Amino acid sequence: MNLVEAFEDPVGAIGLWTTIRHILKDLVEPKDEYIILCQDDHLFTKEYSKEYLLHCIDEAQSFQADILACGISGFTSTIPITKHIFWVEKFSGLQFTVIFRKFFQKILDASFATVNAADFKLCELTENKFFVYPFLSIQKEFGYSDVTDGNNEIGIVEKGFRDSDEKVKIMNTVSTSYKQKYSIINSVENFIAFEGVVIPTYVFRSSERNEQLPDIEKQFAGKREFDVTIMEACHHKNKELALWLAIKKIIETAIENDDDIIIICRKDHQFTKHYEHRYFMKLVWQAALLGCNVLIGGTETFNLALPIADNIFWIDSFHSSKFFVVYKSFYKKILQEPFCDTDTIESKFSEMTSNKMALHPFISEQKDFDHMEINDRNNFRKAIALHPTDSNTRLLKLKNAWNKFNETGAKS
Repeated sequence: MNLVEAFEDPVGAIGLWTTIRHILKDLVEPKDEYIILCQDDHLFTKEYSKEYLLHCIDEAQSFQADILACGISGFTSTIPITKHIFWVEKFSGLQFTVIFRKFFQKILDASFATVNAADFKLCELTENKFFVYPFLSIQKEFGYSDVTDGNNEIGIVEKGFRDSDEKVKIMNTVSTSYKQKYSIINSVENFIAFEGVVIPTYVFRSSERNEQLPDIEKQFAGKREFDVTIMEACHHKNKELALWLAIKKIIETAIENDDDIIIICRKDHQFTKHYEHRYFMKLVWQAALLGCNVLIGGTETFNLALPIADNIFWIDSFHSSKFFVVYKSFYKKILQEPFCDTDTIESKFSEMTSNKMALHPFISEQKDFDHMEINDRNNFRKAIALHPTDSNTRLLKLKNAWNKFNETGAKS
């Protein structure tokens, strides 16, 4: 163990980054394959043992890891690779972190701005990042932070680790459950012929925006797999509640008609270049075999996601989707569900079921109407600006990691 005097800076994050660079540049021995970066607020958990730590380091090295976090206070999406090693999209917390030699120079060459944070910057520099679970390190609660202003509150650090632990358990459960179901898909060589299948499709339009009707009709022109009904949403000052009331009427009709699936579509939906009839129908069928209640054609933002089949992701919460496939197993729950003034269709579907999925590549996106009112168009662009990390990019990274690491990890 080497005690290193941290560099001080009015911006705590810059002080930490400068210290990390000093360690890598001036203190690391040429023979070191990796170092452990340990902050003075680190605490070992009851899970810690020398054997456990070295086992996890060996596993991470086998996956060509650049960085291995031994405890994290937050993360976005993750993929279980082995029993104890998880690939991670992005994480927070550097209190006990293994950094491998092949990553040293990239850190030394990287620029660092006042708006950066050291943990997020490291995540930005590599896709080969992992964490250990169960965590063998957590952060001691001091009630303040030298580096992160947002942690200057009693209990917030402990809560971060507890929440991360719960999220990892959820992702583990999801991964195990869908791996078992995925074998059902693989065991069926010839799926149903879809040439004659027609899906009841309901498109909502606004009575005051009749000029948008030709646009949505054009989207479905020539696509005989959709039996399209243009609907006017129920009249209500709350537009989302009006849509929810209309959805309930649609569900009642679907039950009367004994429809196995229906599609609900917002008026500003448009198909992407990735839509293809048989591709779409196959994924709809596969999602049904996986127990899906709601399948979305695209989304602007989401929280956690996990690849569970080729081109299908499990997803926990999502926003701003325009195209929903709703399965019969979900009908009654929709009819029974209350709707508050602050709810949206997406938030309701997100909280009502854990069996929700997204297609990727997306087959649906929002059309930015040239004739959209100025205020609406500006609000749409502001919403995009608030989420600069594109959902397409995030899901593609998850899929690449799943393909790269999952097969190897399954053998471990």
